[in-house]
Amino acid sequence: MSRTHVALAATLAAVTAAVVALMPAPAGAAADDPVLIRPAALARGADPAFPALVGSTIVDGDRRVRIDLPDARLLGRAGGAYVVAFTPVNGTHQRVTRVRPDGSRRVLLRGRGWNDAHLSADGDHLLTGQYLGRPGRPGRTVLRALDPRSGELLVQRTLAGARDVLDARDGVALVSGDGVRRPTVRWDLTAGTIRTLTGSDVYLADLAADRMAAWTRDPYLGGCSVVTSISDPGRVWWRSCQWRVEAVAPDGGRLAVVPLLSDGLGTSTVQARAVRGRRLATYDIGGWFGQVRFETATDLVLDAHGRVRTALVRCDGADCERASRTVSTRRP
Repeated sequence: MSRTHVALAATLAAVTAAVVALMPAPAGAAADDPVLIRPAALARGADPAFPALVGSTIVDGDRRVRIDLPDARLLGRAGGAYVVAFTPVNGTHQRVTRVRPDGSRRVLLRGRGWNDAHLSADGDHLLTGQYLGRPGRPGRTVLRALDPRSGELLVQRTLAGARDVLDARDGVALVSGDGVRRPTVRWDLTAGTIRTLTGSDVYLADLAADRMAAWTRDPYLGGCSVVTSISDPGRVWWRSCQWRVEAVAPDGGRLAVVPLLSDGLGTSTVQARAVRGRRLATYDIGGWFGQVRFETATDLVLDAHGRVRTALVRCDGADCERASRTVSTRRP
């Protein structure tokens, strides 16, 4: 090869290397490298598209409503007000209150023995269950649907075993099974009727996305998680014995998952996966993640509790930004 050809080849190689260096990484590359979330270090982006609790303030678009309620959990919006569950400082029994935009409140539910309350996606029903049972004897759960504006009881049913409301919208609620003995059911809140959905013990359901996740058996005894369609429980999308589902994208195409046996305050690792299990991104934090929700088909909003600062963080792949101001991290 002549010196001219050698020089030309070297120049072409250099140009090619430069072009390759400037090209974006393949779409799947970010999935292999965990993204470390540091809430205070992230650039500020838009507020979340849904009402969210940031510190002691409800953030909903341009609206800010301060609530100052202990151990508060925002259930959602019902009409022009918000439904919040909290535990009074002087007691262990939860309450649910309706908070108006001016900050005024009305208690909807109080007392002992009921499970965590659930507000339907359309804001029309406030649902809860009360387990009644004694050691060594079969128990039952009293399911109630209340009006989230007045607290009035709308409909009530009693089912055998320990049950939980998984999701509700458009006058329908899905209620979990009881291990391998009793099926997951569909509760018609208008007619009051109950029908079996699947014999599996479903632990998460999203009616809008047409997805649910069930246990094959007790996860502490070797059980795995299986993702199927609500409309077709026999159609299996993904099965995992290491991860469980925390949230589903609105179109059903993505999942947010955490380690199978995560417990306590929350996990320090969340993954975004395609519905068939392909890993899209891994998010780690020095503290813990609270609630995990999809804002769009691709944007995941993480309640990110760092060691010092806490914020809502929006991520799509390796691209993350803050979706709220930061507040001091407070351990329950």
